[in-house]
Amino acid sequence: MQKVQTLLRIEEKSPKESKEILSNLGLNFSEAVNMFTAMIVQEGGTILCKSS
Repeated sequence: MQKVQTLLRIEEKSPKESKEILSNLGLNFSEAVNMFTAMIVQEGGTILCKSS
């Protein structure tokens, strides 16, 4: 599947901590974002906010 480059604005502390955790899980930040966006599409929302 073709990839697109995007820019994210997230809290300063989050990327460092999340990258360490993801690395321990064998994932990188981009893979995790791709998984999250795929879940949003598949589920029609997130755990916190679902469309009807």
